[in-house]
Amino acid sequence: MLKVIIDKKEAGRYIGRTEFDSVEVDNEVIIQTNKRLQIGQFYSVKITKAFDYDLEAELV
Repeated sequence: MLKVIIDKKEAGRYIGRTEFDSVEVDNEVIIQTNKRLQIGQFYSVKITKAFDYDLEAELV
């Protein structure tokens, strides 16, 4: 489980980063959810898939 801050919503999904990553430098965490998340807030997620540069996660 990781803590992720939400940076933006794009193409119907939320894009965030872990508390250890920098904006526009490190990987992004892609979260697909029907819940409304707030930009700038932290959420707990579980990583479900890893790509070359990004991660896919679901809310915990």
